Amino acid sequence: MTQDKSREFLHSGNDKEKFKFFFRATLLQQVHDLLKNIQNQLDTSSAMIDELETSIKPSIKELEELQEKIKGMEYVEEMSQQVQPLKKKLAWSWVYEIDKQIQQQTARLEKLQARIPTCQAKIDKQQVKVQEMEAIRQEKKATIASMMEKTEQIRMSQDELQRNLSQATKERVELEEELSRRKGVIGKMVDRVRFLEQQILDIQERHVRTTQAEQHEREDRFRRIQEEVDEANLKIERLREDEHSLESRVASAIEDVKTFVSEIEENQSKYRDIKKHIDTLRRQQSNKVTAFGGDRVLSLLHAIERRHRQFTKPPIGPIGAHVTLVKDQDWALAIEHAIGKLLNAFIVTNHKDALLLRSCARDSNYSNLQIIIYDFERPLLSIPERMLPDKKLQTVRSAIHAEIPTILNVLVDQGSMERQVLVKDYDMGKTVAFESNVPNIKEVFTMDGYKMQPRSALNSRRN
Repeated sequence: MTQDKSREFLHSGNDKEKFKFFFRATLLQQVHDLLKNIQNQLDTSSAMIDELETSIKPSIKELEELQEKIKGMEYVEEMSQQVQPLKKKLAWSWVYEIDKQIQQQTARLEKLQARIPTCQAKIDKQQVKVQEMEAIRQEKKATIASMMEKTEQIRMSQDELQRNLSQATKERVELEEELSRRKGVIGKMVDRVRFLEQQILDIQERHVRTTQAEQHEREDRFRRIQEEVDEANLKIERLREDEHSLESRVASAIEDVKTFVSEIEENQSKYRDIKKHIDTLRRQQSNKVTAFGGDRVLSLLHAIERRHRQFTKPPIGPIGAHVTLVKDQDWALAIEHAIGKLLNAFIVTNHKDALLLRSCARDSNYSNLQIIIYDFERPLLSIPERMLPDKKLQTVRSAIHAEIPTILNVLVDQGSMERQVLVKDYDMGKTVAFESNVPNIKEVFTMDGYKMQPRSALNSRRN
């Protein structure tokens, strides 16, 4: 410091002023200002650096992506060099595979050509079946026409009986009126007889007190009165006979009326049965499903379709819709009596599906639906021959066909169809059921649906 500065420093007031003076005199103030400026410049530079780093980040990222692409291109270049030999190998492998497939297809073609006669035979057989089904359909149409004709005859007979009933009722009313009138006449005649008898008594009493001349006169009068009485009695007798005849005719007319009413009710019942049967045949021709459960089964199938995702496995049913006769349509009635109670049933695979199907049935107003729980994975049952009836006998199992093994298993387990024998008539059924002593027979059904049960089956049931 200069002398002036030193003197000023020494003569300064307080310590604070001295420190400020010292701070300036030793150039610390200048250094402080320089440092402050440098710090501001550093802050500005740091901000610029941060801004620059932020601005170059996309470029860095793009550079990294370019480097990755370069590596990928290098890898692609390397792979392209390996592709050429692989293409050649692939081409030859395709050649080998195509040759192998050609050989397989050639062998398969030879097998299929060998099967052409068999398939043609099956096609011919199916055509024969189709012709048979067409004949059966025509026969059913003829049956329906015949039933309609019978229905018309029954209706005409019913009208005739109704007219006879009206006529008989009219005659009965007339006879009852005639009977009432005759009873009134008879009552009057009885009163007159009683009056004449009283007159006779009076005359007899007076006769004792009269003279001989009066006696002759009175005897003549008495005789005339007696003749009138006899004539009146004769008329009464004839009227009573007429009354008995009228009562007999009325009773006969009443019996005739009862007979006519009974015949009308019986004919009406037959008419309803025939009409119901005709409706059933028409439903069977239009839709096989409605033959087993009616229209309500269609609602149930729609409900099952709506909720099919909730089932473990789709239910099978009605069973009858999946069952067909093998060859002889004449067994239809016998088979219906044998396993008819199962043809409307549905099959599910577990208890959960059974509850869900029951819910669908309630939604469809299908009450008392028969549900059978059975394992769908179980294969077709193989029944030992020692547990079956004689091979010569026709059974329900041999007379029907179903594409689904579960249906056949259920009909065996639930209906014992393999032990239900089919026969032509009652005499043959009696021979099989009671005289031949054939084992493993549960029931015997005739072609017209008559059922017979062997004694062995009854004894086993008791045991």
